[in-house]
Amino acid sequence: MNQPQRFLSLDVFRGMTVCFMIIVNTPGSGAEPFAMLNHAAWHGFTPTDLVFPSFLFAVGNAMSFSMKKFAQMENSAVLAKIFKRTLLIFLIGYLMYWFPFLVTTKVEVLVSRP
Repeated sequence: MNQPQRFLSLDVFRGMTVCFMIIVNTPGSGAEPFAMLNHAAWHGFTPTDLVFPSFLFAVGNAMSFSMKKFAQMENSAVLAKIFKRTLLIFLIGYLMYWFPFLVTTKVEVLVSRP
């Protein structure tokens, strides 16, 4: 089977953007984030203000490559692929949200037994 060609530079840029997004959104438990990781109050600019535009840039570039592939497929196949990916991302996010609660609940039940 012919594997689709990946653009390494786009994958690296997307990975760096997501990594910076995680760093900006999770400074630590109760920690005060570094000043450069805060958004500018109104006037000004910090590196944090680049996260969302960079992410949109990466998404737009990836869409330009994938739209060529979707143009060759019929609509039902494209919709099936979109719905499958949407469901998969939703389920993974849902499981990641509930994972810490399920683990701590199980540990509390096991520890509370005499």
